[in-house]
Amino acid sequence: EPVYREAIMVPTITVSDLDVTPNDCALGDPLDLKMVFETDQHITGGYWEIKYMVDMAAQRQIIELGVSQPIDYAVGQHPFSHHIEGIDFTGVKKSLLRNVGLLLASLKNSDAEEIIQVSMVTQVSKNSEGSLIRTIMSPLE
Repeated sequence: EPVYREAIMVPTITVSDLDVTPNDCALGDPLDLKMVFETDQHITGGYWEIKYMVDMAAQRQIIELGVSQPIDYAVGQHPFSHHIEGIDFTGVKKSLLRNVGLLLASLKNSDAEEIIQVSMVTQVSKNSEGSLIRTIMSPLE
């Protein structure tokens, strides 16, 4: 007898607004992430994980930036905001940082299953003083 498991439908998430501030500032500066998203299904114990990924060929480093408190999201539109005190790049080679990075916000359910990952490309450049400057781009633009 074949065993039929109930199909679990993954909610469809639509991000309608996304803002990261400040921008065009020092790479490690504090940041505020604000977004508005909509879910077509109830999400129990939903939480956001925020990470920064330095990615270069064989060397990928992920810096954990924060996790939001789990809450239940009803069907409909919801605001989300998260403040990050700063990004600690201790132990990451400067040469790796001078590349494109990714600011990642992942919505997960109470079983820690990823529902959506919002990826924000982060361009890193050196200013005239030699400091690393970040420019975070919204995937909505």
